[in-house]
Amino acid sequence: MATIVWYGAGQNLRDHENEFVEETGYPFAICDADKEKQGTKYEFKGGGKTVDVIAIEKAMCDFPDAEIWLTLAENNLEQLSQYLLCEKGIKKEKIHLFGGIEYRLGCSELQNACYIRADSVRTCCVQHFLKEFYYKSETVSESDVIEKLDEMEKWRVDTIEKLRENKKTSCDGCQNLKYGLFQKKPMVNYLVVLAGDKGCNCKCFYCNQYSTLKKSGGDKLNHYDYYRIAADYYKRIQWTTMVAGEPTMLEELDAVLDLVHESGWGMAFHTNGIVYSEKAAMTVSDNKASIINISLDSGTRETYKKIKRVDTFDRVAANLRKYADAGCGIHLKYILLPEYNDNIDEVNAFINIAADIGVKKVILSWNQYDYYDGVWKNEDSVPCLTESMFCIYTYMIARMEEEGLPWDIETTNFSKSDCERLERLH
Repeated sequence: MATIVWYGAGQNLRDHENEFVEETGYPFAICDADKEKQGTKYEFKGGGKTVDVIAIEKAMCDFPDAEIWLTLAENNLEQLSQYLLCEKGIKKEKIHLFGGIEYRLGCSELQNACYIRADSVRTCCVQHFLKEFYYKSETVSESDVIEKLDEMEKWRVDTIEKLRENKKTSCDGCQNLKYGLFQKKPMVNYLVVLAGDKGCNCKCFYCNQYSTLKKSGGDKLNHYDYYRIAADYYKRIQWTTMVAGEPTMLEELDAVLDLVHESGWGMAFHTNGIVYSEKAAMTVSDNKASIINISLDSGTRETYKKIKRVDTFDRVAANLRKYADAGCGIHLKYILLPEYNDNIDEVNAFINIAADIGVKKVILSWNQYDYYDGVWKNEDSVPCLTESMFCIYTYMIARMEEEGLPWDIETTNFSKSDCERLERLH
């Protein structure tokens, strides 16, 4: 029989005492960092059962083989886990969390995400580390999609088990792989559909849609069909990102938005903003977690034309205002492109637009793999930012904080070291 010791004799234990006892039985002792509690006894509800409250050092001495279960509130669990691992030297496999949660190496996308494309399914979109499951035939049927979802879910479970056991996986080295709190079992609640593409009314030179999206001419399924299949397969979807080349060009756009609204999902509606969708605005504004995501990448009409290769800057700026006036939260993206928009004047003009509109967040990104007009120049490597680019980002962040603009980075497009450098600027 395992020796069970709990850590934390505070309010969270009082609030969830019965649940904790049900999961492990009564502990041999309870640890706590509060010296005033050490040396006292913890009395369980109903009386009759008490255990000693002791320091973690005494527990390690008296119960060297103990299984340590953490009873603190969830917002304190990660810090406590690191403390026990790094400062007290307790083995990871000896530290346990209640409620099916564990502290380990993992990733939210591996744990919770599903990407459905017209030619395959996958769990993430990080170049070099993603695992794709391709359909057997070019004319995709519903059974083809389900077969590959089954394969992917088996792979997902196996990969998480390997991470738990510190074994090698295809995720090793990924910038999104971190130690943190994760459910023991994966639960897909985030859906991205990249299928049924009808093209785009913009011509950004850095766009990789033609290598990641397959034309739908040979498919039996359209964009809505993929959503319908996923909604039936995964019963706990809470969030979706809608992106399909340009979603406002989809004939089935209204049907997808109706499904999103009826299901109560949050949504990131990725659009270039050239066409204003009143239906999308209504769907996003009805759910405060939802957002409109537009990659503007510029602050002036001249630079926008060079990058997007269409002359629609003024129209997009007007539509941004319409989405904001409709009550939509807006994420405005700036993809840094050397020799195009990597100068102070362009950055300041962009930040002025974001501040004037009152965007919910600015998203920073860059053309990491040097994708130009269908050619990957750095497909086999994960490049890092040059110092000049890092300086531009540093300036942008300082200016955004002056304006009170929240910001974040698109981690999938930065190396692990660059993610860490930029996140330290928060």
